[in-house]
Amino acid sequence: MEQETNTSPDSERAADWHIPVLLEPILEHARQVCEQKSAPLLVDGTLGDGGHCMALLRALPGARYIGFDQDAHMLERAGRRLMAAGLAVRAPIRATDRIALPEPGGVQLVHGRFDSISTCLSVSNLAADWVLLDLGVSMFHFRSAGRGFSYTDEKLDMRLDFARNETAAQWLNSANQTEIERVIREYGEERFAGRIARRICEHRPLESARQLADIVRRVYPPGQRLHPATRTFQAIRIHINDEMSVLQKALGSIPDILAVNGALAVISFHSLEDRPVKQVFRQLAGPRQHRNKYGREEQESRSERRPFEILTPAPILPDAAECGRNPAARSAKLRILRRLIDNNNT
Repeated sequence: MEQETNTSPDSERAADWHIPVLLEPILEHARQVCEQKSAPLLVDGTLGDGGHCMALLRALPGARYIGFDQDAHMLERAGRRLMAAGLAVRAPIRATDRIALPEPGGVQLVHGRFDSISTCLSVSNLAADWVLLDLGVSMFHFRSAGRGFSYTDEKLDMRLDFARNETAAQWLNSANQTEIERVIREYGEERFAGRIARRICEHRPLESARQLADIVRRVYPPGQRLHPATRTFQAIRIHINDEMSVLQKALGSIPDILAVNGALAVISFHSLEDRPVKQVFRQLAGPRQHRNKYGREEQESRSERRPFEILTPAPILPDAAECGRNPAARSAKLRILRRLIDNNNT
């Protein structure tokens, strides 16, 4: 999501906050999408430390902001930061609660995953003018959360939401070798998935992130550019937090709660995330299939108005200057989809 600049978990000085990724293109497109709205509704599915939130509310001072995050600790951090910046911030509610719109320039915090955005807004009879999903986890989690995202002597937890029952250690110590191999291969695209899964099972029980990192490191030949455990840790984190299922559900539901001319912006960081975003956007913006009077499937005419358009035919990438300031932005891709017409008119 964003780059952390200090490793202290308790320090909240200006230098400690995350640097929002692809901020300038986000602001540019949000202004274009919301320029005709006096009090647009902006929804952030991954609030994090609130960096995008603060910048968007500066750029669109009359906007109302709803910030979702499944990590209650991140909501607390963001809430303190936003209030210190002079914003009116409402205490977190659950994603199952009905939302009352915050005042213009204000923020409502919501504890929940971003696949609950559609249900939450629908129950509250709200339509979003801008929805932002900044996928993955923040550098705060890697460096300061103490949950086993880094390769140190931290408990092997990896949950973003502590309400979820199973930790990474519990899963690794109970799953069979075939299942562990599948997860590492599918979500980490790891070529040594079979060997790694076998070594994990041989060295159980695992308790710390360092134990897991050392097991993976011994599988790899020396001289690797990336840490050998990078893909394995990514895969286990994705599995424990059900990240791909959450993304698919969100992509299948959020477009339905966009206002006319509203947009969904998604920042991804690897091909597993980017691929479904690209596919769903193309399906929504492309010609639709329908059956003719003879029961045969046909594509609609390209002259027919489609309900969505893609604002980014090619993904927006960080420029060299941003990558220099924030190396974590190097793999980021931004794709944006806009609603053109209402469901009732499609």
